Amino acid sequence: MRPNIISIAGSCLAIAAAVYSVPAVAQVQSQDQVRPFNIPVQEASSGIRLFAQQAGIQVIASSEATAGVRTRALNGRFSVRDGLNRLIAGTGLVVLSFDGNVAMLGR
Repeated sequence: MRPNIISIAGSCLAIAAAVYSVPAVAQVQSQDQVRPFNIPVQEASSGIRLFAQQAGIQVIASSEATAGVRTRALNGRFSVRDGLNRLIAGTGLVVLSFDGNVAMLGR
């Protein structure tokens, strides 16, 4: 007995749709997940690196954008997005893009 090709293709499509929808949910969860932060005032290059470690995300910022910039202290429990905004508030740095896993900063 031959398997029904249409039935197999439909099943594969349903599985693929389910698999590809999971990352979008995971991104929203990581962006909105509240995490503890303990980051003192410091040079932006090291403050951003420490934030990324504590947030469990990647943060990309050029050395030109962070040169001479000091990030604010961030102590307490915040969502990743809120924490990042608080860390760079008043520094001249802005979030250019953020998908929940990778943030890109610039001026």
